[in-house]
Amino acid sequence: MHEPKFLARVNRRTLIKSTALACVAQVASPFIIKALGDEPIKIGLDNPLTGTFAAVGKNELIGCQLAVEQINAKGGILGRKVDLLVEDSTSGEAAVAVQKANKLIERDKVDFLLGNINSALAQAMANVSFEKKVFHIVPGGHTDSVTGTQCHWNVFRVCNTTRMETNSVSQLLLKSYGKKWYFITTDYAFGRSLDLQARGREGQVARGDQARQGDAGSRPAAGSRADAEQSVLSRGRQPADADALRRPFASGPGRR
Repeated sequence: MHEPKFLARVNRRTLIKSTALACVAQVASPFIIKALGDEPIKIGLDNPLTGTFAAVGKNELIGCQLAVEQINAKGGILGRKVDLLVEDSTSGEAAVAVQKANKLIERDKVDFLLGNINSALAQAMANVSFEKKVFHIVPGGHTDSVTGTQCHWNVFRVCNTTRMETNSVSQLLLKSYGKKWYFITTDYAFGRSLDLQARGREGQVARGDQARQGDAGSRPAAGSRADAEQSVLSRGRQPADADALRRPFASGPGRR
């Protein structure tokens, strides 16, 4: 006879406690959401600000700063302010780029990672972001492997690949200027990938060299080896490199 009363008391107590907890949750929830909204969304940019790629890196930095300014002017992302944290990856030191990526992720706790212009550095950073499970956007690393053979689920690229570049111009060159070409590209991941794609065009007799990045001394040597070639195609990642690569072939008989 006493058991129903005991159960009734337990049920009433349980109900009262549950109701009280529900009321607390209703009061607390807005404050929890507000606290989350007070935390900025952090974007880490790991790009060259010194060295050969500094000019392009600084241009991308200006673009990022403008984007963040416009986003924040419109209320941020889902009401949260966006902060841009910037590190200089250097233009060719993969170890430095990896160190800066780890710094942005581990110390600064960035939500997203951006970089790199240099294809080799972009690939090295991609391995770090994959290990740390951080969303990563590559803005200028064109080498196919970044989103090809070495692609990770968290890495996205917003620029074209070297395959896209060669596909876009190869047929026109072969049709309009002949099938004998000498390729000069820069000697690092981007240049080697571009050279590989260019040599694979059907019907094309392709030879070439790779000039050391930023080394003017390697260019005349490359130019002298191309003297007997019918046509020359140079491709540099930096405007200054591209101009210097083109200069030895700007004039002379049979040069196009």
